[in-house]
Amino acid sequence: MTVPDGKPPRIWLLLGDKVGDNRQVERIAEALGEPFETRRLVFEPRWRQGKPPFIPALYHLDRGASDTLEAPWPELVLTIGRRPAMAALWIRRRSGNRTRVVLFGRPKRYFSDFDLIVTPAQYRMPEHGRVLRLGLPLIRLDEARIAAEADAWRERLAAMPRPLTVLLVGGKTKPFDMDASVARDLLARTLESMPASGGLFVSTSRRTPSAVVDTLRDRLPEGAKLHTFEPDV
Repeated sequence: MTVPDGKPPRIWLLLGDKVGDNRQVERIAEALGEPFETRRLVFEPRWRQGKPPFIPALYHLDRGASDTLEAPWPELVLTIGRRPAMAALWIRRRSGNRTRVVLFGRPKRYFSDFDLIVTPAQYRMPEHGRVLRLGLPLIRLDEARIAAEADAWRERLAAMPRPLTVLLVGGKTKPFDMDASVARDLLARTLESMPASGGLFVSTSRRTPSAVVDTLRDRLPEGAKLHTFEPDV
């Protein structure tokens, strides 16, 4: 891809706060073999877990904490996820629709405004020339980091009874809810299904509501451990 003056295209990666999503975009950008610039977006507190109405806009960004989005506009934007995609479409409009936008995942609206949609198998998407289907997500593993974390967690979990049951707790996703009542039921079912002599380790995620975390903490049996998600700062 080149621009009219023969120079390499200006490529921006719009990245949010989800490490796994960002890794997929970075992997593709590196494979292109072209220089690129990263624009990291920080969201307003109410939209860090909530889902803002999907329109081409920047109202959901913490503009002071985010990287600057201003002309000269890029020829190509690579992004992933609802909130960064809103910013990508805003850039496209500011550029007079000259900026091409590649979205990884599934668009919520404005299908025709994306030049390419790279979507994994779990999403139902129409057959279309702009849709590229993948068999698996574009996850890149950092082998050194995995090995280091394995060593650290091995020591933390060494004293827990075996067999060890691990419960990974997420958040609400339409049409499924996740509240204190669901947490109580989830924990009860887990305890019923695990061996009486085993240990229980529970880990929450970035989307786990605080009421769910509190419920789990209050109801965990003696000896069980709870790891609460804390974002990188």
